[in-house]
Amino acid sequence: KYIAEPYDLSSLELCKEFDIFDAYKLPTSDLSNINLIENILKYTKNIFLGTGGSTLKEISKSINFIKVNYPDVKYRLIHGFQAYPTDIKDMDLWKISFLKELFGCEVGFADHADASSPTLRHLPTCIAVSTGADFIEKHITINRNEKKPDYYSSLNPQEVEPFFLAIEHAKKLSIKKNIYDLSENELFY
Repeated sequence: KYIAEPYDLSSLELCKEFDIFDAYKLPTSDLSNINLIENILKYTKNIFLGTGGSTLKEISKSINFIKVNYPDVKYRLIHGFQAYPTDIKDMDLWKISFLKELFGCEVGFADHADASSPTLRHLPTCIAVSTGADFIEKHITINRNEKKPDYYSSLNPQEVEPFFLAIEHAKKLSIKKNIYDLSENELFY
């Protein structure tokens, strides 16, 4: 499935010509652009709203517009802001669970951490998953050393599989139970 992220009405029209997109992402910089939201919702019932660097008032305004005017649209929020690369002190991963609880919708994480760091390549996303992120946005490039757009936070092809493996481990480590019981291995030990 493909998601398009148009930055204006002309790029939205171009995306529509391809007729391959299942959903659209509204860039954070356009969160308050009701005209663009309205035009995107002419083409889809699935929209992702970028929220990084936005106030709760801005987020609420867009969500309320969608709820009132397009009640059958599924909206999701994407937390994470794009300071390439985003410094860990600015990631505020706690906002994922906060937004989920406040707005009662799926919330994902747009990971723009320094992908050249073996630790930061995986850690923010793993923590985001363990704190409740429903999905992840991660950029991929053919060769980070070429320094093309978004290269700071982009994975090289050989880094994708370990990235997914780290996410799977984070999911398993994050499982919560209501009963404190011992695992089979703990009992054996």
